Amino acid sequence: MQKTTLISAVAVGLLVSNLALVAHVLRTDNRTPHPPPPMHQPGGPRNLIIERLHFDEQQVVAYQQLIDQHRAAVLAGDKRILQLKTELYTSLSAPADSIRTDSLAAAIANEQRHMEEVHYHHFADIKKLCHPDQLTYFNELAPELAQLFGPPLHRPR
Repeated sequence: MQKTTLISAVAVGLLVSNLALVAHVLRTDNRTPHPPPPMHQPGGPRNLIIERLHFDEQQVVAYQQLIDQHRAAVLAGDKRILQLKTELYTSLSAPADSIRTDSLAAAIANEQRHMEEVHYHHFADIKKLCHPDQLTYFNELAPELAQLFGPPLHRPR
C-alpha cells in the first residue's frame, strides 16, 4: 500500500508541475525577440548609412556634418513639442477651455509635421552626397528608412 501511495503522490506532483508549465507557456509571449532597430544601437544609423551607401572618407566627413545639423534640429523640435505637451496637460487643472486645447493640439501637430520635414530633408541631403554610382544603393535603402529609423513598434499587450 505504501508503494501505491508513493507512486500516486509522484504522479500527482508530475501532473501539477506539467499543468504549471503549460500555464506559464500560455501566459508568456513566445515571439522571438527582435534585435532593436539600428537607430537604437550605438552608431547604428550612421554606420548603416555609411556601409549601405559605400561612402568614401570625404562623404563620411560631410555626412557627419549633416548628422550634427540634424540632431540639433531634432533636439530643438523635441524640446518645443515637450513644452507644448506640458502646457496642454497642465491645462487639465484649469477650467475647460476647448479653444486653448484645440490651439495647443494644432501646434503640437504642426511641430510634428515640421519634424517629419526635417527628417525628410535630412535624407534628401544624404542623397545629394551620393555619387551617381551610389544612387542605386540609396534607392534600395529609401523604402526601408521609415522602418530602420522609426520608433520601435514593440508595445506591451
